[in-house]
Amino acid sequence: MIFTSATFLIFFILFFLIYWFCFNKHLVSQNIFLLFSSYIFYAWLDWRYVCFLFVFSIVNFQLGLWIAKTTQLRLKAFLLYFGLIVSLGGLIY
Repeated sequence: MIFTSATFLIFFILFFLIYWFCFNKHLVSQNIFLLFSSYIFYAWLDWRYVCFLFVFSIVNFQLGLWIAKTTQLRLKAFLLYFGLIVSLGGLIY
């Protein structure tokens, strides 16, 4: 799906209306809806991108949990930079 296509415009309008009116003030529901909408958006171009996105979502989520749990600043910085390198490396690949 290309950003300048009519399909994207319809997708975005429907997405926004559902997000705004159905999930208003429910943060967890909003986040889950955003995640699955992102997967649908990527799958529209090629379904193999969803597998790629899913793996990096899990890796970054887990790194975020580890960063939140640790109290050592050096370890937090290491985990942050490791996550950036892994994510940017996947995009470059």
